[in-house]
Amino acid sequence: MSETPDSVTHMTSNSGGKIQDPDRHDTTDTKQLSHNLLHGGRGHHKVIRSKQSLRKMNSPEETNNNGEYILSRFKAILQECLAASADCENCKEESLDEWAKLIYQSMTTKARVYHDVEHVLEVLQYYQQECSVHQETPDPISKLAILFHDVIYISLDKQLSPPQTALLQDIVRQDTTTRNDNVPLITLLPPPTPRIAMVYAIFDIAAPSQRSITAPGTNELLSALVAVQTLQSVLTPPQLLQMVVAIEATIPFRPPAAIDALFQRTRQQSSAEGSTNPDAAARTALHQAMRVAYSDLGVFANEDITAFIDSNWRLLPEWFPILQSQNSATVADLSAALASVRQRPMDTTVIFPSFDEQTVEGKQRQATVNLQVLRDYMSVRELTIHMILDLLAEQLNNKNQDNHASGSQETIPIGKWNDMMARIVPALPNYADDDATKSPDDNDVHAQLLLRVLGNGRRVAYPWDAKASPLGAALFQELDLSSFKVSQLLEERRSKKDNNCTAGWLDLLPGKLMEITRSAIV
Repeated sequence: MSETPDSVTHMTSNSGGKIQDPDRHDTTDTKQLSHNLLHGGRGHHKVIRSKQSLRKMNSPEETNNNGEYILSRFKAILQECLAASADCENCKEESLDEWAKLIYQSMTTKARVYHDVEHVLEVLQYYQQECSVHQETPDPISKLAILFHDVIYISLDKQLSPPQTALLQDIVRQDTTTRNDNVPLITLLPPPTPRIAMVYAIFDIAAPSQRSITAPGTNELLSALVAVQTLQSVLTPPQLLQMVVAIEATIPFRPPAAIDALFQRTRQQSSAEGSTNPDAAARTALHQAMRVAYSDLGVFANEDITAFIDSNWRLLPEWFPILQSQNSATVADLSAALASVRQRPMDTTVIFPSFDEQTVEGKQRQATVNLQVLRDYMSVRELTIHMILDLLAEQLNNKNQDNHASGSQETIPIGKWNDMMARIVPALPNYADDDATKSPDDNDVHAQLLLRVLGNGRRVAYPWDAKASPLGAALFQELDLSSFKVSQLLEERRSKKDNNCTAGWLDLLPGKLMEITRSAIV
């Protein structure tokens, strides 16, 4: 996703088979897809497991070993792809080492949590499955595009690294000026070579021109420029064109019209480069490019809901960097991040746009199921935060009637917040007596999915958020497993907050659970 990732050393199979592709079952309805998510998919299938990044979470020795492994994987993939498609007389051992190191170092910056080296290898896994489902042989140029598609992520890293700067010194200038909102700018210089002119043409760029580092497509454009500068000595012009088209196609969340426009630009460029059948050449390039694009966002159609939710939790600190600062992040920052993502509209036709009558309805339906579970999961988590904050404010206000404390607890550091949650959890079993505990109806698979993720947790814990939310699971049970009631309570709280008075809101929440929580946070 240019805007999910896995422990590359342990991409394990759940039961020995392959990832199931939704588009092999186009008659499957949304309810059936939810059932598949709950019970592990249709039959035997491989699930890409989301694990802690060894590079970020383990000891220095383990981190170093994992880095060496990923470097060797990158080199092996480069060697394999170039052996199948390139003039390998120029593929010297030292060149392969240098190129693998460029990709690795570019994607191991502190700002990267989702768009890191593991993401690249995960996308390659999704691509392998895309090809298998459609009974196609994996295309080496497409795999090269995947290796390079996020090599630059300047919207996160804020500036080019020295190796990137050296490659792009005649193409890109990092400006010292900024926009009014202090977002840095770059200037794209006139193309120094026909290959760079080709990149500009595919990305529909006029040069010289200035653009913000956060402008849509900037990361992909710069990544394509690096890919061309790196591989132009070993790939032919048509191969470079195909690679660039595939990288452009990974610009996310665009309507089908954007893909149609990319096809037209590809056809024009193919004609300009002397293709005898530019229409066929462009169509082939776009078909390959869409395989890459679908793989980049493949986690949206993953039948394992925890894999999808984990991918979003890796994106949160990239969208909201404050979460990575244990000294500065507060529970209000987490709540704001949840609310922001939860409220974003998402049309699945822009996640998986179709080109040339490609079948994507199954992917779109699976994405619809995943997105709804994600939104409801975030809603319960957000509601739980508001409940605790207002209980704390109530206690503080009771101690000091002159202190209007509503909302004043939002500055609680994340670390202290996690400690508080740990105190609440042991009290929850006392609440779950026979007449209070509710289990979802077997037919309500959506509620089952949501309750499972809340209670069992995601796969990865972060310093800013634990894996499981037992309190959220208890709250969801007490609200009759109703996502609608959760949404109503959030809206009621927002309305009262806007009017600078949250008094009475806690009375709307389940009384017994409130008493248990009050006692635990004293």
